[in-house]
Amino acid sequence: EWISSMLLDSGRFIWVGTNGGSLYRVGQSLKEYSIFTHNPQDSKSITAGDINSILQDRSGIIWVGTKEGLNRFNKDKQSFTRFIHVDRDSTSLSNNYWCSLFEDKSGTLWIGTADGLNRFNKESLNFSRFFPTDQQQGRFINRMLEDNNGCFWYASGTGISMFDPATGSFRNFNESD
Repeated sequence: EWISSMLLDSGRFIWVGTNGGSLYRVGQSLKEYSIFTHNPQDSKSITAGDINSILQDRSGIIWVGTKEGLNRFNKDKQSFTRFIHVDRDSTSLSNNYWCSLFEDKSGTLWIGTADGLNRFNKESLNFSRFFPTDQQQGRFINRMLEDNNGCFWYASGTGISMFDPATGSFRNFNESD
């Protein structure tokens, strides 16, 4: 296994995700640690697959994106709530694969997947989906950054793209730009 993502949280714990699906949480003393892995018999365990991203939002919640979905860590119970794609439910995650995580300036959580961008709705615990319309651009959304105008820039399947959350529009950039 190799390290695929890391996070130092506000409690000074180091979170380490691996390509083998193991998630480690290590305290400052290095004697305090936990290992989280997928257990098919336990719906409160982390989803299966590589750990692709780890984020702590401004309210202190730890989010983990794997190749099989999004996970919210429950600190008190030392367990996870899973958010996954459900066929015929347009408010579920648009796709389980990849799950790159980003929190914008307003505190909204965004999830990039292999099939579109998802905005997490905190009150209803579901998602609003956004998809690029340019077929050349592809729908894979990865590693987002926010500019001073509130637009998101990300790596797509064909290069660099921009999403404007105010209008819901996408724009792809290529060599001609």
